[in-house]
Amino acid sequence: MRWKHRIRIGKGNSMKVQLYLGYSVLLAFLAGLIGVFLFLGMRTLVMNQIGQSRLDVLKQVSERSNIVKNSVITISNLYRYDERVLDCLERVISGILLRRHRPDGICMI
Repeated sequence: MRWKHRIRIGKGNSMKVQLYLGYSVLLAFLAGLIGVFLFLGMRTLVMNQIGQSRLDVLKQVSERSNIVKNSVITISNLYRYDERVLDCLERVISGILLRRHRPDGICMI
């Protein structure tokens, strides 16, 4: 008689175990689903931030290169079109040292 009682308790426990197992599987599935959505959202967010930081770096490089380009254009135009600078350069290049030419190599106008 005791073994029948144990079987009944075993059957009752197996129903509990089945319910716990079912709820555990359901919770694990929901947690996995939420985890996947969070992972995809965070991946998109991180990729956007990395892309934005790359754009910021490229903008900074572009601004610096534009500054250098404008400086080179200004110096080039100064050498090409300013007659005083051209005259000074011609004197320095030709090796003629005048009294107006400073010892440190800078031409005084």
